[in-house]
Amino acid sequence: MTIKIDAHTEATLIVRIAEKLQTVPCKSTHLTHEVFAWADDLIDDLSADARAKIDRFVGERGLSNLIRAEFEQDRSKWHTYIKIGAGRPLTQFPFVEDTIGYAKKLIAVIKSLPIRYRLTVALPPHFSAPLLSEVPDVTSLPSNIIICRGSHLPAPLPVYSKHEMVDMGLFHDWNKGETVSREFKGDRFYFTMPMSGYAFSPIASIIGRSLEDHIKAFYGASLATGFTSISFDNNQDKLSYIAIHTEDPREIIATEQIEEELLGVSAFSSTSSFARRNNSDIWAAYQTAITKVGTIFNDNVDCRRLFSACVWYYRSRINSRPLDALLQATIAIEVMLGDRKASEGIGLTNLLASRCSYLLGRSSQHREEIMANFKRVYDLRSQIVHEGRHILQTGDRETVRIANSLCASIIHRELDIRSRVES
Repeated sequence: MTIKIDAHTEATLIVRIAEKLQTVPCKSTHLTHEVFAWADDLIDDLSADARAKIDRFVGERGLSNLIRAEFEQDRSKWHTYIKIGAGRPLTQFPFVEDTIGYAKKLIAVIKSLPIRYRLTVALPPHFSAPLLSEVPDVTSLPSNIIICRGSHLPAPLPVYSKHEMVDMGLFHDWNKGETVSREFKGDRFYFTMPMSGYAFSPIASIIGRSLEDHIKAFYGASLATGFTSISFDNNQDKLSYIAIHTEDPREIIATEQIEEELLGVSAFSSTSSFARRNNSDIWAAYQTAITKVGTIFNDNVDCRRLFSACVWYYRSRINSRPLDALLQATIAIEVMLGDRKASEGIGLTNLLASRCSYLLGRSSQHREEIMANFKRVYDLRSQIVHEGRHILQTGDRETVRIANSLCASIIHRELDIRSRVES
């Protein structure tokens, strides 16, 4: 799985990297991507397999982003802050004085890919507060995902000294404008999972985006099953960061600000209604609900489809633009019920409407109602997609509500089925 580089190619790359470190000037007082653009030409020296893996683990401009990230990490660990002199080469950094040695270090990082990490992010206060005194401190889900109090996260997790972005992201009181104690909160639940790839700062990483998709899917499944509901409280966290930490050595090496779809007044999932409905035995209800929701993290074709549908459903629920929300809800429905080959003869809308009605319908009359509602949703979808309709009209909000209701019911029903199969 790791990246293979033959001895001749490795020796060539070491020399070429060392030459660039000695000659390429910093054009400003910041380590911009432009300073490392030369690395994009080096990737052609690698095998097709190595290039594909770098693209998969690091992303676009993978080699230059990796080298830039290693510079940022090494700079942040240095015992004194290093100012950048514009016009001077990269050897102005003390840790790069031995250019051959530093080039070898970079090649070693490339060959070690993918690196194993654990990514952690705090769940919203309105998710945690109603459950804290009622449910286990640690809940294990498929794919080694854990939901736990901050006090039960793997410890210790030391941070690099002088690592400004880690301090600002995780351990900063934005109201008081000061750094606080380096600890995760015991009165909050955290979502944490292992991932392999490459994490880097200051650019968002592939594994960071993957964690966000897992959280969206978790919220989507939770909303569909009634485990959570949307909270519109303005007094929420305005900033939330992913902590990316290595297991060996155990330390936080980067943070990434979580994306906008998981922030803001409309994007927080609350468990208050769930706790009120089940106040006689929250523990048992929680175990049932979290087990069902966790089904989406199983690694098989059906659960992966559920996972994708939950992401799109979550995006639909938080979208403030009703017509966009309807399109996102229908994407989720098609992920669950669609079949391109089967739809060729009878048409996609008729196929989906039929499958939806038989999945959810409790009687022939109920199935007819579902069919009618489904076709109402898809008639509006057709107007948006094929006619370009973009202006909200009377009745559209109700159609969007119906679309989200159908979507939630389909996901809930499929979760019922899959949770029984997977158990």
